[in-house]
Amino acid sequence: MDYAAIFKGASWWKSDSLFTWISDSFQESSNIEIREDSQSITLTKKLVKDSSNTITEPINCYIKASTWDIFAYWNVWGVYHKTWWIWYKNSTTISWAILSAIEFNWYMYLTNSTTLFRVALVNFWHAMTFITYQTFTSSSIYHPFIILENTLYIWDKYYVAYLDNLWDWLPTFLEINNETTITHLKIQWNNIKIYAKDIYDNTNLIYWDTINTAPIQTVPLNWLEMQQLIEKDWYDYIISHNILWIRDWQKLQTLKDNIESSSNINSITIKDDRILYWWTWVIWEWGRLNKNYPDVLSNSYTTSNAITDVVNAIFYTWSELYVSWSNWITHWVDKLSSTVYNTTWYIITRVHYWLTKSIRKFSENVLSAFDKILWTDEIKLYYRTQITWSYILHETLTASSDKVNDYSNMLQLASEFNFIEFKIELSWWTTTPKFYELYLVMDNLQ
Repeated sequence: MDYAAIFKGASWWKSDSLFTWISDSFQESSNIEIREDSQSITLTKKLVKDSSNTITEPINCYIKASTWDIFAYWNVWGVYHKTWWIWYKNSTTISWAILSAIEFNWYMYLTNSTTLFRVALVNFWHAMTFITYQTFTSSSIYHPFIILENTLYIWDKYYVAYLDNLWDWLPTFLEINNETTITHLKIQWNNIKIYAKDIYDNTNLIYWDTINTAPIQTVPLNWLEMQQLIEKDWYDYIISHNILWIRDWQKLQTLKDNIESSSNINSITIKDDRILYWWTWVIWEWGRLNKNYPDVLSNSYTTSNAITDVVNAIFYTWSELYVSWSNWITHWVDKLSSTVYNTTWYIITRVHYWLTKSIRKFSENVLSAFDKILWTDEIKLYYRTQITWSYILHETLTASSDKVNDYSNMLQLASEFNFIEFKIELSWWTTTPKFYELYLVMDNLQ
């Protein structure tokens, strides 16, 4: 008789291989909280609509201001800002899509493909008049900013433009190869790191000290075609070719392969030291809360619409997560609730075959442990013994079943198996249930 831990807490988190068994692990989850408590799983908080009917266009980027307002930008129809709990809309005269925004010395700066605009951060209750401040040398689909030593740097195709605190403007402060397009600027100590792609979509990492009129070092990353990039703890996290990479000042390494991602540069953010990015209508999360456990990739949040939405931007500020999405008919801004949980979601355990795949087995008992389930909440246990088959409902655990804390449920499975996989589904109406462990007692067939 074998006594196997199929699932125990969340201490091993997401697996890499479908057919390799490791104790205390699972391979897939959706809207399940796996980081807050290493001994149990529960449902994640829910993304709820935050913008009423105010926002009528897809939001492409956010910026928080020193005034504690949040600004959201799209294009010719207006600039949105949130003061306290209310979203407001201000008309603008800017044509074409707003690509990026930043606050610098009490002005808000915006770019479209050709022009730098600005407005003073004064009374937001009136219409905001953005004036044409400068014109870029070239037209580009990339124009984000960085600030270093009270100087604003803006990329412009293969130029870096410069605006200092005395309003001196140099549109071609640094020039790189004219067959190159700058896609990202980042700061490393007192240098600027420039990620630029060539006409073949290969990426070069260029270091510049902001003093010399030429780069000080160029590192070819060759085949790396960057989709998204974000910086955390002096490391650059890059998503390219369905792989999550990490790069320090010296080398590039693979963190996680087989991931899906979008090419929207604003649909990625850092929340509580973890990376959040978008694919389909799901917000994925990479990282950990506790240094004693590994980083993990999880499917953490779903848009309030929960269908095939496009996430245009993800923004985390003042301990609040904002997600703007669009389905080309309606447009919303979601906010992560602090009290409302997702209703019904699941995890799937790692495929289990004990010591060998070739020997047929049978189940003597399936044991599970969980907190007492309150009225209207439930836990469903499913299993399948052929990976291509549909799941079979093993049992539904509810309050009316007269379960107690850490209840140990014992029930035989209906079929023999070589492989077995379990699905644990949590449903919440009163308070989110907690599930601790799932054990399988089995024996080999003679």
